[in-house]
Amino acid sequence: MSRGAPLQASLAVVLAGIAWGLFWLPLRRLEEMGVAGGWASLGFFLAALPVILPLAVFRRRQIAEGGLSLAITGAITGLAFCCYALSLMLTEVVRALLLFYVTPLWGTLLTWLLMGERLTLRRTASLFLAFGGLVAILVTGSISSLNVNVNLGDLLGLASGMLWAYGSLRIYRDPHGGAPEQGSSFFVWGAVFALPILLLLPAEAAGPPPALDALWSAAPFAVAVAGLVYLPAISLIFWGATHLDPGRVGLLMMGEIVFGVASAAWLTDEPFGLREALGTALIVGAALVEIADPGLFGVKRRD
Repeated sequence: MSRGAPLQASLAVVLAGIAWGLFWLPLRRLEEMGVAGGWASLGFFLAALPVILPLAVFRRRQIAEGGLSLAITGAITGLAFCCYALSLMLTEVVRALLLFYVTPLWGTLLTWLLMGERLTLRRTASLFLAFGGLVAILVTGSISSLNVNVNLGDLLGLASGMLWAYGSLRIYRDPHGGAPEQGSSFFVWGAVFALPILLLLPAEAAGPPPALDALWSAAPFAVAVAGLVYLPAISLIFWGATHLDPGRVGLLMMGEIVFGVASAAWLTDEPFGLREALGTALIVGAALVEIADPGLFGVKRRD
C-alpha cells in the first residue's frame, strides 16, 4: 500500500459518510411520493438494480473471483444497511443515526479480539465515550429508577451497527473483489433481505404496500439517487475499508452524524433535547479522541 493510500482512503470514507448522513432525505421523499414506511427502504435497494446489473455483467470475472467470500460480505453489509434504512423509517432520524454510529464500539472490540490490535489509552477512552453516548440515548429516568427506552427502529439501528462493524472487518482482513463488486453485492443482498424483513414487521410499522401509480412516479427519482449518488458512495466506503480497520472506518464516517443530525434538527419536528444532544456529543467525542491518535493511519498489533 502506498504511503498516501491511508490518507486517500480516509478522505473517501469521510466524503461518503457525509452523503450517507443525508440518506434519510430521499427515503422521506419516497414516503411523500406514496412509497410509505418500510416500503421506501425496499424501493431504494430495488432502484439500484438497473444500474448494478450492467455493471455486474461488465465485471462478471471479478465477481466470480470473489466467490463465496464476496457473497458473504455482501450479505452481511447488505443486511446491515437494510436494518439501518428501516431504522430511519421506524424511529427518529437522530436516534437511528446515533445508534448506528455506536459502530466504533463494536469495530474496536472486534479488531482487538480478532486482529490483536492494541487498545491504546486514547482508543479505550473513545470506547467509554461511545458507550456513554449509547446510554444517554437509550436510558431515561433518575438514578433510582432507570428505564431503557427502546423501540423496534432502535433495535434495528443497533443491529445495523453491529453487522456493519463485522462486515467492515471482513473487507479489511480479506478484501475479495474491488469496490464496484462489493458495492454491487451490498445492494443486491440489501434487496434480498429487505422484503422478508419487511414482511416480518408489524403491519403498522411496515406501512401499506404502495399503489402501482405511486411506484411508477417514484421510480425515476429512486433510480437516479440510488445509482448516481449512493452506489458510488458505498463503493468509496468499501474501497476505504480495504485500507483502514473497521473501528477507524466507523469513526471517520462520523461526518454522517453531523450532517444527519443537523439536517434532521433543521428540517423535521422530531424531538431533539438534552439526551439527544448529550448522546451526539459523546459519540462525536469518541471520534475526536480517536482521530487525535497519531496511529490513526496504521494498525498496531500485539507482538
